[in-house]
Amino acid sequence: SSSGNRALLAEVEQAEVSLTAEEGDLGRALELTLEFAKTAEETASGTALFVAANNLAHLFVAQARYAEALPWITRGLEMQQRRGGTDIALRELLMQLHVSKGDFKEAASEAERITTLFQDSIDPGSFWGSWHVLTRVKWLFRTGKIDQGLNEALAAMRPAEPMPNRRLQERLQLFVAEGLAR
Repeated sequence: SSSGNRALLAEVEQAEVSLTAEEGDLGRALELTLEFAKTAEETASGTALFVAANNLAHLFVAQARYAEALPWITRGLEMQQRRGGTDIALRELLMQLHVSKGDFKEAASEAERITTLFQDSIDPGSFWGSWHVLTRVKWLFRTGKIDQGLNEALAAMRPAEPMPNRRLQERLQLFVAEGLAR
């Protein structure tokens, strides 16, 4: 069917988007993802639309465009509830958004939800767990809990070592240095 083909094409486009974003062209990645979201809506592909919402949320947060990120995070979370699985990635974005805006009370309640999700599903030493530590440490530093933030950053160093993502390790090292300096 042509809608099946369009949905498949859209999935291929999204793989391209991820590469574009990795290469640092966020503007182009955003453009492609907005097109992808439109195709996903036209073909009524729930999976594709979820992928689009998730990617748009990430891309907008990466550009500190929080007001534009929020509706996509909300939409992703609504779809996630229907699809099952973990919503850690989206909740993590929501927490980043709150920390960046200085809404520390909101950040604290997201942190609690994320901790619960980790207990219920995946290992905090996993990829998502390690990325979440970055948001937690930033939040702890910004709320004056330097020792706790430093300890969490140090504890995350070892599980992050075998991961292929160098950026994660570099950011953890920066946080450790910042914590020690403070």
